[in-house]
Amino acid sequence: MLPEDDAWVEGRSMVATVEDVELIDPAISAEQLVYRLFHQRGVRVYQNRMLAAECSCSRAGVADMLRNFSQDDRDHMVENGVITVTCEFCSATYMFEPAEAAGTSAGAP
Repeated sequence: MLPEDDAWVEGRSMVATVEDVELIDPAISAEQLVYRLFHQRGVRVYQNRMLAAECSCSRAGVADMLRNFSQDDRDHMVENGVITVTCEFCSATYMFEPAEAAGTSAGAP
């Protein structure tokens, strides 16, 4: 077991001092709470940025990935005459004819 970093131990100790009511008190902003806990270390709060869950999968990318498998592996992926790939991030489903997955056919867009 690796020893914990001193800064991590200190941070955990500081956060443990926060009471539940402080986390839901509308009069205490996140910035105020962070400053209260860590002002001795120096606190820097950055401007908010909008986050968006965007998947980068595409039919072309999945087809390229399938071509990296051996023909034997692709043969074992065929079910009901097609290879089906589902993106675990966005749940998009891509279906390929075996020849298309091998790169021997242009296939559908």
